[in-house]
Amino acid sequence: MFGFKKKHFRLVMGIAAAVMPFVFFATPLSPWQNSGRVLMLTQEFIYPLEYLWHTVGHRGHELLSTYAVLVGTAQENVQLKKENFLLRTRMIDYEHQLQEANRLREMLKFSQVSSREITVAEVVGSTSPTPFQSIRISRGSNEQLRVGMPVIAPQGVVGKILRVGYAFADVQLLVDSNFHLDVMVERTRIRGVLKGLSDSRCRLLLHRRADIKIGDVIVTSGMSGSFPKGLVVGAVVRISYDSDNVAQVVTLSPQVDYHRIEEVVVMHAVDPSVETIKETVGEAWMEDVISRRSSPAH
Repeated sequence: MFGFKKKHFRLVMGIAAAVMPFVFFATPLSPWQNSGRVLMLTQEFIYPLEYLWHTVGHRGHELLSTYAVLVGTAQENVQLKKENFLLRTRMIDYEHQLQEANRLREMLKFSQVSSREITVAEVVGSTSPTPFQSIRISRGSNEQLRVGMPVIAPQGVVGKILRVGYAFADVQLLVDSNFHLDVMVERTRIRGVLKGLSDSRCRLLLHRRADIKIGDVIVTSGMSGSFPKGLVVGAVVRISYDSDNVAQVVTLSPQVDYHRIEEVVVMHAVDPSVETIKETVGEAWMEDVISRRSSPAH
């Protein structure tokens, strides 16, 4: 019986605690007016509950508002990060397209001044399965490319066609140790035969009395092979003397950076020496050379 009364007493007190603040706000009673003692005592009793109710409600509202703001800010940050990523991606793509346009513009300038038929090709590989230093380009016999044709860039000589497939070709680089090219000093017109060194440089042997200086530009002579006259090959970076003290050993740095080129120009010019070899030993002579150099004995 006592437990039943205690349970009802707690229920009544809970309801009173919840209802009394509303009763307090609804009554015209003001604490600075003279009122009855009972009402004043009731107000004094209820005031802590009212203060607690107001504080909890206010704090709860602040917490909910802060939480809503934080959630909104977090969502906004996620959206801003996505937009920033998209903008950066578009900027990178724009810069790539601008660089490509500039390279193609240089190719177009060259094609306008060249009287020979040319083919522009993209570099698709820095290495190929050959014993030579070479790159692979995206054009082949489908564009009438042939072994021996000169390959250049707007900066200068790249190399020459070494092997041709239907839709690709391998280009022997100027710095390959098996590459030879007839060149001359642009300033003095002295001729010599350039040879690759396989270390990103080339070598040129000249008579010890030949007029040559550091920084001199070396160009193609046009006297042999399929390269026209006047194409830039590289610049002199070192001059030394051979062991017999008769010849000058001139070291050149190529004008073209083979590690960075993305497009090249193939000039449709036939190398007479290559054509003679093909007529003598057949079309597959270069494949035989590559196979022999690729064998363990070599």
